[in-house]
Amino acid sequence: MLKIYDISFLYDTKVYYKISLLKVTFIASI
Repeated sequence: MLKIYDISFLYDTKVYYKISLLKVTFIASI
């Protein structure tokens, strides 16, 4: 159970990081 939670948490972190990166790139391009 803990392992599944860790994997989903890691996935959420990656998605959040990608979104943040896209936002920064978008702001930088303007």
